[in-house]
Amino acid sequence: MSRFHDTLLRLSMALAVSWVAGVACDPSGETSGGQTGICEEGTNIFCRCPTGEPGTKQCLDGNAFGACVVGVDTPCPVRHDVGSGTTGAGGGPSDVCEPGETVFCTCDAQTGIKTCIHDGGGFGECVCDAPSSGAGGTGGAATGNLPLYSPCSSPTDCDSGVCEMGYCTKSCTTIFDCTFDIAECVSISGNSFCRPLCGQQVDCAPYQLPSECGYTSAVDQFPVTVCADWFNTLQLPPVDFTCTADTNCHLGHTNMERVCDANDSTCEIGCHFDSDCPVGETCSGLSEPGVCGK
Repeated sequence: MSRFHDTLLRLSMALAVSWVAGVACDPSGETSGGQTGICEEGTNIFCRCPTGEPGTKQCLDGNAFGACVVGVDTPCPVRHDVGSGTTGAGGGPSDVCEPGETVFCTCDAQTGIKTCIHDGGGFGECVCDAPSSGAGGTGGAATGNLPLYSPCSSPTDCDSGVCEMGYCTKSCTTIFDCTFDIAECVSISGNSFCRPLCGQQVDCAPYQLPSECGYTSAVDQFPVTVCADWFNTLQLPPVDFTCTADTNCHLGHTNMERVCDANDSTCEIGCHFDSDCPVGETCSGLSEPGVCGK
């Protein structure tokens, strides 16, 4: 992909993300603009390919999105898994999810569930007032039937029978064992489980500390950011990692001295605000990015 094409794609994605950010969800499924469903039919929004490439996906009928693509006639690049699995175009799973499958979600500061649509092409809207949280979350569901990635405190809370690091999950051996675009198969301390994807720390808030959003590799060695109990092993995306915003680099953590350099759209050591600097230091705006110092 040329840098010119990449620039145009990033601009279109930024505009799409801006539109999505202005849409509020409520339990009835109606947005603040009077729209029903999860999106406006025909609208394109930002997505990431299984390989991490930035792309766009189109709202099909107001309740589901099409496949993520990097161009009008360009599907996502192939992501090869170290194990086996049924794949479709672009190297991803032939279906996004199992029809009828339910997973945990958050909407309008509430917890809820969303259900895979009949053709397996994606999930429907997040039903914001649905009972979905156990003892480890903020809601009040009965235990024993919580869907994948719901907050939990005991294996008996979960439909899968597995509560690990504060959420309902399941064991995995390949990336295709986990819910596409929602979780990744990641091994920590020799144990491989489907772990919820995150873009920043707030995405892990339902699981409560010590769960944090951290950078690591999935079982196929592809870089991902997931919620886990990292403790002192927490890592951030490395210097020169492709980014479009500071949160891509510091994942919502403060005092980490890691920001997105607007000159080349890569993560760099530096700052834009005092909160980016170690405690007791301030940010100098004399360069891009700035430099922390006392």
